[in-house]
Order: sequence, then C-alpha cells, then structure tokens
Amino acid sequence: MLPEEYRGFIHDLTGATGQNKVTWTRGSSPDIFIAEPTNTKFRVLIDTYYSEIAQATASCINLTIFEKPSGKLLDEIVICDKDAQPEDYTLLKELYTAARKQFADKGINTVLTEISASLK
Repeated sequence: MLPEEYRGFIHDLTGATGQNKVTWTRGSSPDIFIAEPTNTKFRVLIDTYYSEIAQATASCINLTIFEKPSGKLLDEIVICDKDAQPEDYTLLKELYTAARKQFADKGINTVLTEISASLK
C-alpha cells in the first residue's frame, strides 16, 4: 500500500494537472510524460507499460522523481494492476490519464488547427 504522503502527492499532482498548473510533455516514447512543477528543482516522469506477472499480463504505471539539474533519481513508484491495492493503482492511473489527456488536448488540437488553416 502506498504511504499516505505519496497518496497526497499523487492526488495534488493530478489536481494541478487538471487545472493546468502543471504542464506535461512527451518523453522519449509515446507512453512517457514528463512534468517540471513550477518553483521546484524536481522533474516528475510517469509512464505505463505491460509486464508479465505470475504468468499473466499486467498493466504497470511508473512514477519517477528526479532532481532537475543533475538528473539524479530520487524515488520511483511502480504499481501493477495485478499485484497492487486497487485504490493505489486507480490513483496512479488517474494521474497518468490526466497527463496523457492534457498532452493530447494541447498537442493534437494545435496540429489540427494548423492543418485546417493551411487547407483554407
């Protein structure tokens, strides 16, 4: 089970994402998103992947915290749907979904608008 301070942090980050107080950018693959919360020296990465757990495919979410200047790994949380408390997986999945939605809303809308304008 996630410690309470992590649950609060994930909840706060999800809320800030929904209010566009935190901006997510795409990482090195389509399933990685990175944020640099304002006025901090930290970078947050969230990604999703599939893993084999007990002969079954599990969906996993990884939340990693780095120091901005050095890139030093400070902490990492990995939760898979097959081996986690359901509420912990749901909490982290909500953050991932918010980050992905924010990126998709900003990214594709700009592209579509630009393409549409060029067609007129």
